[in-house]
Amino acid sequence: MDSEVVAFSSSVLGIGILEFCLAQADKVLIGYYLNAREVGIYAIAAAVVGFVPIALQSVNQIFSPTIADLHGRGERELLQRLFQTLTKWILGLTLPLATFVIIFAAP
Repeated sequence: MDSEVVAFSSSVLGIGILEFCLAQADKVLIGYYLNAREVGIYAIAAAVVGFVPIALQSVNQIFSPTIADLHGRGERELLQRLFQTLTKWILGLTLPLATFVIIFAAP
């Protein structure tokens, strides 16, 4: 096997292991102070809340170049309409999930 491939693969494996450890660190630390049931509730809540910003992140990835181009060309009117439309879409996609999380949250 080529040594460059092995070196690269080792780095990627190490990064993957570190990412996994960091993603689980909060649950391990909370588990030290709370019981398994409470850690499970926390883990589910954290996973659900993680879905809320997906709409915004998706729109940012898709429309950032378009927004930069319109701004660079000075097309303020079209930029304003685009922002209004995108804001409505983001709110429409995010608000129902956020509302669900807020309504069904238990103390």
